[in-house]
Amino acid sequence: MEYEDYQRALAISKHNLDSELEVQAVYQEQIADELTHADHQCAKAKQTLAQVEGRLTLDHKLDDPKANKEIVEARVIREAEYRNALSEYQDKVQEQSRWHRLLESWRQRGFSLKTLADLYSSQYFAIDSTQRSSGERGSHYRPDSKPPRGRIRIQ
Repeated sequence: MEYEDYQRALAISKHNLDSELEVQAVYQEQIADELTHADHQCAKAKQTLAQVEGRLTLDHKLDDPKANKEIVEARVIREAEYRNALSEYQDKVQEQSRWHRLLESWRQRGFSLKTLADLYSSQYFAIDSTQRSSGERGSHYRPDSKPPRGRIRIQ
């Protein structure tokens, strides 16, 4: 699956809690695997950037031994090879960050699923949990109490 597929699957349907619970762990593990891959790619790009920077710094130092550190750094930053390596590294960091956020969203989804499952097991979503059969009022209704503001009291 792709990033966008996992993102679309974040929505929880309270009517399909069984299937939602089944896929939660599987998808979360797959996202963690993708994050591990993104971490590896990010570390690899960082190492490449450091190698390019080191090589270019050495080249500029050899070309002009009298140049100070700031001048050499400025020359390195202007090099196209350095800018390409830096851009690649920044792209990998952004991708890594996206996967981190997605994994955290799936972790939060797991907590939400637990809460919904708890509500389901306490029959919160059952129709008869808030209303008695044959139109009788629930136990929370008191005929002598004032109705809440904005609601019409029907007798």
